[in-house]
Amino acid sequence: VSPYHNLAEIFLLTLREHGEAKTLDEFLLHFERLLRARIVEANRCLGRWMLERSRNGSESMRVACLVNDCLACGKAVDEGGARYNQTEPNFLGMANVVDSLAALEVLVFRSHEYTLAGLDRILSENFEGNETLRQRIIRELPHFGTNEKLTDSLAVRLTKLIADSCKGVKNQRGAELLPGTFSYLEHERHGKSTGATPDGRLAGYPLASG
Repeated sequence: VSPYHNLAEIFLLTLREHGEAKTLDEFLLHFERLLRARIVEANRCLGRWMLERSRNGSESMRVACLVNDCLACGKAVDEGGARYNQTEPNFLGMANVVDSLAALEVLVFRSHEYTLAGLDRILSENFEGNETLRQRIIRELPHFGTNEKLTDSLAVRLTKLIADSCKGVKNQRGAELLPGTFSYLEHERHGKSTGATPDGRLAGYPLASG
């Protein structure tokens, strides 16, 4: 179960670097490219850790005791003892990004009330002086999990985008990546270093639980 990818942080990076996007489709294309690059690089890094643990024997022995067939062949997971070797990268903040995409669609691309650059500035200031907007987002805009057509469709689209971004990427044992949204404590830990998001979440607050 590694590594964890902070979708909200990648979303904010896309907003900052691609404020010229004219449609949600264009914005998502930039988001997907950044996400794919992050997945590939993190997978390489994980592979290096796996190789180093296999070299110096630093893998936790309790892992080998709980994975078929490590004990039988006398090899740890990183040494190739496991029957199955898939890696599960986990994607944090799914609901935050779905709601943030909905906010972009409503406030920027449909009504043109705000620009991407203007919204990015508001977020960088943690909604200071824009509490009315934040409350409007929280109380009036569509949110995932409430049977809203827009957010349901965006959730399906984001899920597919994540799955597609993992296709063709294999770990150092040649196994495929199987994406997940398991968050455990990581949504709180990553939230501490993540700026405000267009769903109304303030900087430093936990990301949505997976």
